[in-house]
Parts: sequence; C-alpha cells; structure tokens
Amino acid sequence: MKRIQIIGTQRSGSNLLRVMLNQHQNVCAPHPPHLLKTFYPLLPRYGNLQSSDNFAELVEDMITWVELNPVAWRGFSPSSSQIIDKCTSPTIFQAFKAIYDWEATLNGKNVWVCKSMTNYEFADDFEGEKIFDHYIFLYRDGRDVALSFSKAIVGPKSAYYCAAQWNYDQTASIKLQQRLGPKVFPLSYEQLIQNPAGELERLFAAIGLEMPEDLFEFPSSAESRVTADAGEMWKNVVRPIIPDNKLKYVEEMSQTDQNIYESVAGAALHSLGYPVYYWPEHTLSFSEQDLERMAQKEAVLKSEAKTRTPLHDLNLRRGQDEFHSHLLQRKAI
Repeated sequence: MKRIQIIGTQRSGSNLLRVMLNQHQNVCAPHPPHLLKTFYPLLPRYGNLQSSDNFAELVEDMITWVELNPVAWRGFSPSSSQIIDKCTSPTIFQAFKAIYDWEATLNGKNVWVCKSMTNYEFADDFEGEKIFDHYIFLYRDGRDVALSFSKAIVGPKSAYYCAAQWNYDQTASIKLQQRLGPKVFPLSYEQLIQNPAGELERLFAAIGLEMPEDLFEFPSSAESRVTADAGEMWKNVVRPIIPDNKLKYVEEMSQTDQNIYESVAGAALHSLGYPVYYWPEHTLSFSEQDLERMAQKEAVLKSEAKTRTPLHDLNLRRGQDEFHSHLLQRKAI
C-alpha cells in the first residue's frame, strides 16, 4: 500500500486535487473526516492505549466518526477488531493508517490519499511509524484563500486571522519540505489551474504513478458528485477547472485588509513567489486594543457565516457535531 498526505491550508484547491487523484484506477482519495485533528486532543480521555479495551474504544469511535462524515465513504463499515488487526501497535496513528488502508482495500485500490491538510503537525509521528511515502504541499495565494474562507462555513474569516493561520501552515509545510526533501512535492494552485496537464504529469511522476487518460473527466465522477452534494463550499468540484480563478483579492479585498494580511504573512507570500505590495516597507504593528478589536470582528464574522450556511449543509454536519459533544461528555477526565 502506498500512502500520500496533502498538506497546507484548506481552500487552496485541495478538493479539486483530491477528486482528480481519485480518478486514477489505483488511487483512493476519500473526503477527509479529519481523524487526527479530532481525536488527538481527546487521547487523554481514553487512558493508556496499551489497554486493549481502551484502544478498541478509540478505534470504535474513530470508525463512527468516519461513518458520520458529511461526504460518505461508500460501503465503509468495518468492525473495530478488523481495524485493530491491521495495526502493528496500539497508537492513534496506526488506527488512522488502518482505517484508510481498509477503505482503499475495500475499493480495490493500493494507493490512498489523505486531505487533512494540517496533518503536517504529526509529521514526526508519521515518519517514526513510516506511514507516508509522499507528501504533497499544495499552496495558493493566501489572500485568495482568505476570500474563500470568508464565504465558507469552516475556518477563519477576518484578514488578520486568515493570515495568521495561512502563515503558520505555510511555514510548517516549508520546513517539512526542507527537512524531507523530494519526499515533499510542492504544487502551486495557480500553476495547477493554468497548466493542469503539465503540473499533474509532474506530480504523478513524482509519486510513481501513470497519469490516467480520463483524469479531466473528474467533474462527472461519482466522488465529485457526492462531494458537491454535501456542501455549498464544494460545489466547484463538478465543474471543469477554472483557469482564471486567481488574483481575486485585487478587486475583492480592501487595501486595509491587504495591508493587515501582508503585515502578518508577507514573508511567506514572498517566499512562495507571490507579489507583495505593503510588506516589508509598510508593515503594520498591532496594539492590544487592535488585537481585541480584531478578535471581536472575527467572532462576528464567524457568527454571520453560520447564519448564511444552507440548512442542508448544517444538517450534514450535525451528526459529527453531536457525536463530538457526546464524546466530550462521555469521556470526562
């Protein structure tokens, strides 16, 4: 089994890349339930995982979480014992690997891709347990990422908080690339949408796979359709690639917000080859009062974003939301 992890920041074209990779006859790239992001903070509530009962309970809850994912993993219904049998040791990382292995095998695939992009946080554990063969560092101009987040149910909303998250993600991903060398394949979203055939040919060569002939038929695939049906923010995966879907911030982001963004993330933008207009000459400094004001703005924008979210999208997320609340109550320390 070959295993691939996409890293970076959401709203960077990662679902587009995922459904294209999923077109390959040997690749399983399911929509991510963010297993590690969800369960790693909960680990103290499960106690010592060397206890077979504790580990079985963790695995059972992780399986349930996948079954509640807004975008379904079709046919996924293993028992906890079937997943545990695939684990070489009782760790959350082995459980994570075994769950994806199970899904790939179920679909007759021998390669899987995880799109939980902040999993770079666990790179030391992945490398220690030899889980991933490749990482794909997908990056997009952070100012366009911020505009996309402003319209989505997930993620930060204001320029300052979007910049802080994007800067953190890119910095960590770049460090991992420097550390692991060619094991991490950098892929620019802008170059991907402008030259998809060329960029994907480079990517498939790097991960040791042949580029499928029907790759660009992804909009009509079952995976694209079920993803688009599960939420407004994924609707574009049933559309052909949009070559000019870039530089939107030039017209849609105020100059004030652009200045704030570059003051936080200008160095990372510059290092990835994006133009900067305010950094470093016009970098802003933020007082305690500024930070408090921006925190209040962020809270308001998040609340407004939730009220704009279609009821259908909220209902599809309700299962995981309620189960997470249940875990917090049932697993009180």
